[in-house]
Amino acid sequence: FVYFFFFQAEDGIRDPLWSRGLGDVYKRQEQYITGMLVNKMKKDGSWIQNIVKEAAIVDFQGTIYASTPGFSLTSYQVDVMNLDKGTNDKVNVEEVKILNEVVLNGNAKVCDAGVRINKLKFSLAKYDPDKKLAYLSGTGGGACAMATKTVIVIAIYNTKEVMNDGRPQQSGLCNEVVEEVATQLLESGCQFFTFALFTFLSLIHI
Repeated sequence: FVYFFFFQAEDGIRDPLWSRGLGDVYKRQEQYITGMLVNKMKKDGSWIQNIVKEAAIVDFQGTIYASTPGFSLTSYQVDVMNLDKGTNDKVNVEEVKILNEVVLNGNAKVCDAGVRINKLKFSLAKYDPDKKLAYLSGTGGGACAMATKTVIVIAIYNTKEVMNDGRPQQSGLCNEVVEEVATQLLESGCQFFTFALFTFLSLIHI
């Protein structure tokens, strides 16, 4: 199988090292990157589309280099039940900090409100410290995130979403895509997003 990770560019996000020229490539390719998130080409040449609901490549400071339209990392407050007091307490949620702690350190207890990414709540199902790879489970779906030296590749699936072959989105394909993309970034020795952008966008065909 061959995997293509397609993103919609985030306007205004340009790293100084690759902004000259690469931003133009981004803009030229935006017309091609619409609703597709992840495409999987099978041996018979057919495609499975819409493998994940949301996906992104984001650095450790929270800068999103590329993402699907509905992905974001924000800070906000949520009400959490204080069992000792029997009251709802306001808890600050910093999604960038949570993502870093979960993926880089396997720490799912950095926030009293739990693991919250893209305004969704997850629990840490499994963590591989050698690969810096986290598998997350949530209500009706889950996520997978893996770190390279400078960025985190993350994808979120929703079992209520249906792929074009009629099957619901699933953890297996989500996990495979994230590991594939992050591994290619690691093997390339790439410091930023340049490798991934040219790798994936150059493979787009209409």
